[in-house]
Amino acid sequence: MISPDSGLPFTDAGAWDLIATRIEERQEVEVICLRRPEGAAAYVMKIFLEVNRPRLYVKVELLSGRIWGRSFHYSDKRKGDDAP
Repeated sequence: MISPDSGLPFTDAGAWDLIATRIEERQEVEVICLRRPEGAAAYVMKIFLEVNRPRLYVKVELLSGRIWGRSFHYSDKRKGDDAP
């Protein structure tokens, strides 16, 4: 995934910064049940970054007092299908 701010791929630090910023901005978060481990909760954000790109799909899980990144990729939707 390319960061629209730099035009370069997201670094680990940049990805976590984006996630934290969007949570602080009250980005919509969906709670889902995972298949593995079965029944565990995860939190999904679909982040709009720029026009003509699919949203960024982010999934995290809370384990042992830490946030674990599970997914960080473009959504499966076609470009431009899900602009805000």
